[in-house]
Amino acid sequence: MLKNLYMPNAMIEAGWCFSELEHHILFHVFAQVNEKSQVIMLQAKDIFDEIDDWKYKEIKKATARLISRVIIVEEDGKTIQIPLFQKVEYSAGKIYIQLDKYISEMFRAIKAGRYTKIPLEEIGKIKGKYAHRIYMLAKQYEKKKNREIAIDKLCFALNISVSDKEYKTIKRDCLVPAYNEINKKTNVELNVKEVKNGKKVEKIILEINSKEKTDPRYNELLMYFSESELNELVEKYGIEYCYAKYLGLKKEKNVKNIKNEGAWLKQAIVNNWKTRYEVESENKDRREKENAEREAVALAAAEVAATTTKEKIELSDSQILEIREKIMINPDSFAARRLAATTIEQIRSSPILMTLIEEYFNTPS
Repeated sequence: MLKNLYMPNAMIEAGWCFSELEHHILFHVFAQVNEKSQVIMLQAKDIFDEIDDWKYKEIKKATARLISRVIIVEEDGKTIQIPLFQKVEYSAGKIYIQLDKYISEMFRAIKAGRYTKIPLEEIGKIKGKYAHRIYMLAKQYEKKKNREIAIDKLCFALNISVSDKEYKTIKRDCLVPAYNEINKKTNVELNVKEVKNGKKVEKIILEINSKEKTDPRYNELLMYFSESELNELVEKYGIEYCYAKYLGLKKEKNVKNIKNEGAWLKQAIVNNWKTRYEVESENKDRREKENAEREAVALAAAEVAATTTKEKIELSDSQILEIREKIMINPDSFAARRLAATTIEQIRSSPILMTLIEEYFNTPS
């Protein structure tokens, strides 16, 4: 199950706004785009929780409309219309979609970091088409906390003709319902301020607040990185890994003269330096595991002693060697580690080693 949509920033800022169903189809198609995917397969169950013939037909109708849809890009004073799909095929309840080559090129910008991560679960909660687009515009600037956007640019992104409607009508019919839906249903809360020139509203400022609780480990790491740099590291390596390297830094700087702690920490993360903290943690985990195994062996030996006769078990050298070979089949076990590279004399002279051998001898096969 795909969790996130990695949307090229150029596409977020382009002009397009379709129906709710068309948007959800696009989100699930775009979420599957990668360098290897020439054709993307979509099923009705990706869009609807419950499937029937009517819903499948609705998806077919929507994809048929999408093949004639375009997004509009303004570039170097030119207005460019780019079709979304090159080809759509239907077969046995599945839909196969080939993106237009220019759309595929836009997605290559993801490799250069020019993208915004959109949680599919969150945008899936939204029904309004304008709310979809405004949510994307807000998520693009979420880390910066606010976004200033001119009314004509906003209307361009929402595919609304400014000349046909006055701003107050656009605000009432399109913007306010979108703001309310985003605030009510998603992990983002918007506070909108209008900037006027005289009586005319020329731009809006979206104040963007995340409702998600910040991991306290993230705040500690922010002491060493900018927000954008840390987001990139956490996205690539994960918060657990990055924080482990941070704990390693705290340990290392007690014994080393680290002049630039931020640079050292980044190198440790990127190059996977093994820190003292990690070595000590691994050693501690290993000791705890060995102690637990020792306790298990001691308990097993006590149970064997309680259920067997008190007569001393006499094992021949060949029996001891045979039992040791069987134990060594699992080389990571406590018994195998203790018996590795031992001689008959060493085993016979060690009560612990003989207990291990006798325990195995008395265990029903």
